[in-house]
Amino acid sequence: MFLPEDKLAVYSTLGVKELDWLSILPTYRILDKTNWLLVHAGVEPGKDLDQQDAGKMRHLRYVDKDTGASKGLTKDYLQPENTIYWSEKYELPYNVIHGHHVHDMTKPYVYAGAKGQKIVGVDTGCAYGGVLSAYDIISGDYWTVKPKTTYKEVSQQTKLS
Repeated sequence: MFLPEDKLAVYSTLGVKELDWLSILPTYRILDKTNWLLVHAGVEPGKDLDQQDAGKMRHLRYVDKDTGASKGLTKDYLQPENTIYWSEKYELPYNVIHGHHVHDMTKPYVYAGAKGQKIVGVDTGCAYGGVLSAYDIISGDYWTVKPKTTYKEVSQQTKLS
């Protein structure tokens, strides 16, 4: 597994107990008695949940416009050419709450999927000086809190995508 230096530094501080705990976490969760799917990053279009790649569900942002195949960021961490955000091709019947992609630094980003599903992006860039967010699937209300500190400065050239 390749990790950038800053992430490797954090990873190396984890003990066996923490690593064991991380290894048993589910890749996604469907909330009981609801139509809501929770996932870290996204869902690959054209695949049922049991066919999803766990790594892609933790990292997915963009897919090929035509084929729906997942595409990683460019070496400059930008959106690859001829791609769209995964939710534009998302066709499973669940509403989705996801993180991993900062859409807005002040509040969760609520939008519609390809078939009208409600999709909520809750990554509001807390580590970059945004806020930490929570979203209520029943009422549609959200709450935010400011972090005590900014953990990673973002230059004007950095794109939070």
